[in-house]
Amino acid sequence: MKNQLTLPFQLEGNVANRETIRNLSTAVSNMYRISLSMIRIRPGFNARIKPEGVTDELWDQILMIPDLADAIFANNGPADPLIGDFYSVDQCFYPTDGERRTRALRHLIATGRDIYPNGEPVDSVVVILNPKTTTDLDRKIKIGTTQGKLALTTMQWAHYYLSLKTDFGLTNQEIGDKLHISRAKVDQYILATKLPKDVQDDIDAGTKNISTEIAARRKKKADEDDELHEMTPSEEAHARKKEKEYSLTGDEDDFINQDNTVKGVSSMGGPKEDTSSGAHVVGKDAIYRDKEDTAKWKQFINRYRVLDDECLNITEGDVDKAQIKLIERLKSEFVIQVK
Repeated sequence: MKNQLTLPFQLEGNVANRETIRNLSTAVSNMYRISLSMIRIRPGFNARIKPEGVTDELWDQILMIPDLADAIFANNGPADPLIGDFYSVDQCFYPTDGERRTRALRHLIATGRDIYPNGEPVDSVVVILNPKTTTDLDRKIKIGTTQGKLALTTMQWAHYYLSLKTDFGLTNQEIGDKLHISRAKVDQYILATKLPKDVQDDIDAGTKNISTEIAARRKKKADEDDELHEMTPSEEAHARKKEKEYSLTGDEDDFINQDNTVKGVSSMGGPKEDTSSGAHVVGKDAIYRDKEDTAKWKQFINRYRVLDDECLNITEGDVDKAQIKLIERLKSEFVIQVK
């Protein structure tokens, strides 16, 4: 193994010659230089989608395009090539990674800076092609892993996760696995896309917290469900009576359910004895028990939502810690039997 040189050392005047480079590496043919006019932005494909009513000029300001353009001009071109594909129908190049750089180069042309300080034309852009086997899902995933230069906002991430779910049929777990994030975070962000538009804007502006708003939405939904599924007076009275007999924290085997189901004459006229193949006449307690089980499940679901919201608030929106806290709370209040 060759010894690692200690920095600093001089590169200027000591760059390897072409023959040495050919001996040390393999040339690839996926890098090209094309005209800026050939580069197109694929509509709706990037995670950053211009909001309705926002002008192109304001959108460039939001994306910090003028600042990026100044940096590109000062450095005689983008630090990294654009990565993307040529589309056979219109023979234009569509970047997977490089939309902001494309906009910045256009901004330079529009502001009269068409020649870099070193004399090279701004219109000449270096691009790298994606491998031929690249799928649209690959391209979409790559968008989510190349946003370090300008971080996406919370809701831009949320709608990006949602697009992977709706456009490519990925489950929340698959999205988390591909982007190396928790399933719980994907769940939370996708749910946030259902919040009102003004709330989403406030989340991006930092005036509202995504976890708090989702918790409020869940509570509102739980209250609405309760209103839509109110028991009749007789069902409510019966449920109160049964609550004295059964423990609501036990599993299904702990309940002392009295079932007055009795064997009777079948619809086919069979005898009532044990050897009969006749049907059963269902007693009224069996019907009440079914309603009671439904009521208990509702109670469990509502309690789960309350605990989930509390744990999110306690952990200040840390989804992973909230999930662990939620499990501890559920284990302390319920005994769950998995069938």
